[in-house]
Amino acid sequence: MRIIAGKFKGLSLYSFNEDNIRPTPDKVRQAIFNTIQFEISGSSFLDLFAGTGGVSLEAISRGASFVLTVEKDSRSLQLIKKNFNKANADCNLFSMDYLQAIKKFAHDKRQFDFIYLDPPFNTNLMEEAVVEIDKHNIISDNGLIICEHEQSRRCLIPESLEVANYKKYGNVAVTFLRKKHV
Repeated sequence: MRIIAGKFKGLSLYSFNEDNIRPTPDKVRQAIFNTIQFEISGSSFLDLFAGTGGVSLEAISRGASFVLTVEKDSRSLQLIKKNFNKANADCNLFSMDYLQAIKKFAHDKRQFDFIYLDPPFNTNLMEEAVVEIDKHNIISDNGLIICEHEQSRRCLIPESLEVANYKKYGNVAVTFLRKKHV
């Protein structure tokens, strides 16, 4: 696992050696960031199920001005800190559940230009997170919710959101959601 582009380009990241942990593959991360490459500079970015912190570091590397990283697993939190230290990057890391984080950011009246979701596959966490993000209005009007999920599973979305883009990479798919503009 490495950073694909930007100021940390080529930096190898620490990862897990366990089968049940699934970091975003380099090619998928590269495709996601190539899709948003002209909007990432100066943006606000939320990595809601951070895992290794690789997506957060890629966002910082490519010029996002404000990145928040959320993870609740203690082993992942330690790995994220190691990766941020290796990159010598500031880490706005929140050790909390995704629902707590969404409610906290809503309470703080914070909105994001990009919200990245990559919860464990074979759960309903993706759908629940999308509903809560929409309900608490933490995505900016022109922002994107980027959902990484199994290719065989569609991301169910509230009526106020629409699919802006959809891409497949083997058994992984990425759905880009945005607010509907009437």
